[in-house]
Amino acid sequence: MAIVRTTTSPGEVPDPKKQTPTKPIARATAGRTLAPNRSQAPAKPGAFINDTMTELRRVVWPPRDQVRSASIVTVGLLIFFGLYIYGLDRGIEWIFRSIGLYKGMNQ
Repeated sequence: MAIVRTTTSPGEVPDPKKQTPTKPIARATAGRTLAPNRSQAPAKPGAFINDTMTELRRVVWPPRDQVRSASIVTVGLLIFFGLYIYGLDRGIEWIFRSIGLYKGMNQ
């Protein structure tokens, strides 16, 4: 299976004589499945943890103030929507009780 590059790098001038593929890669490879690569042995747990730690060191973590403010917004929205849904539930229950369609455990 060949991968066709259809974009140019920054600063590269596209060649007008070069033909671009007429059908997208997704359509050209539809229905085909990739065979698993059996030549590679599974990674050892120590190597996996080492690779994971290396990737985590590359992450650009947000500052503490940004994490704190995002957490406050998240908890606030959870409380708001929880109370909103609770209020809707109680309101719909009241409507159903008043027209006689709901008989809860209290009656």
